[in-house]
Amino acid sequence: MTITHRLFAGLGAAALAMALTVSPARATAVSSTAIGTVPATARSSATSALRIPSPTGIFGVGVRSAFLADPARTEPRTGRARTLPLTIWYPTEKRARPGRSAPYLSGTVEPVVEKLLELPAGSLTADTHATANAPARRSFRGVILMSAGLGLPAAFETGQVIDLAGRGWVVVTFDHPHDTIAVAQPDGTVITRDLPETPEGGEFAFAQRVLDTSLVVRQLGRLVPGWRPSTPTGMFGHSIGGAAAAEAVRLHSVLRAGVDLDGTPRGDVVQLGLDKPFGIMLSNVRLGLPPGADANLDSLIANLRGPHPIYQFTELGHDGFTDLAVFVPQALAADPALGARLNAIFDTQVETEAEGTAALRTQRRFLATFMARYLR
Repeated sequence: MTITHRLFAGLGAAALAMALTVSPARATAVSSTAIGTVPATARSSATSALRIPSPTGIFGVGVRSAFLADPARTEPRTGRARTLPLTIWYPTEKRARPGRSAPYLSGTVEPVVEKLLELPAGSLTADTHATANAPARRSFRGVILMSAGLGLPAAFETGQVIDLAGRGWVVVTFDHPHDTIAVAQPDGTVITRDLPETPEGGEFAFAQRVLDTSLVVRQLGRLVPGWRPSTPTGMFGHSIGGAAAAEAVRLHSVLRAGVDLDGTPRGDVVQLGLDKPFGIMLSNVRLGLPPGADANLDSLIANLRGPHPIYQFTELGHDGFTDLAVFVPQALAADPALGARLNAIFDTQVETEAEGTAALRTQRRFLATFMARYLR
């Protein structure tokens, strides 16, 4: 059993590539060290409809961007090394002077994603509660990596990420070329999703995500000043990102623990299992299914030899582990047409903003408690 998002289940790779075509000559260059603001032309009256609940930690949140190249893999679209865009979220002092608010999606990527989703310009603009390039605290609790669901930008997990950063963690998120909807490159080129919607396409995406994660792990000392192999480090992810987290925790000794948010496990970890702590949160997708419908998940759980808390939602869809859990009901209340479009694409099964906020609160609490307990 493999869970997919409604968007990609109904739209083939060729259609995706066509919908996401962006001329590199017109794309906005992305800085390797700074996060800019979303251009005014990319905004609309719909932007005020989307609000991420504020982080609950005692610290402020800063964020900066970076690119990380893998010389061992060639990017066919550019002929250069495969390059990942990273967003690094970190704690700041609350008393720090407010600076420029970081955009939800970059000015290069946002209009491309909105075009694909057939949304008004600026619909995916939201306050991240983070300050771009703010001075970081001198100390932090540890580092957490995050990989989003199949095709989804890492930005869609901002609600979870900023809460961890506000609690003192550095969180490194990254997108995956050819898998994520739209991925910007240092020269402004936008690489669009073009993987086939087949089991083979899913396996290829998983394999690349594992390699991408290994690349980030190897470069943590450069990406996060003050990081050492002894620094408490873990990972979580949604859907296939959660599957990648499980395999990455198996492969890398520096990753001490991980969490899978509703992902079907893949790779050798399914049979080999883990001795390290590994948490799992599940949507209602598997409720009512016959035994063995998700054999990989059953096998992984049976082979988890370390602490492995499991939380089962009974009224939350697969995409309820993203910011869409609050965005969909907010949009439905402010702009029914926008809300209906988002609701048709994303399976959150959330009807009210209060329900979405409660679901996010539960996820934040699970992640915060798990990381505090097992990343020491």
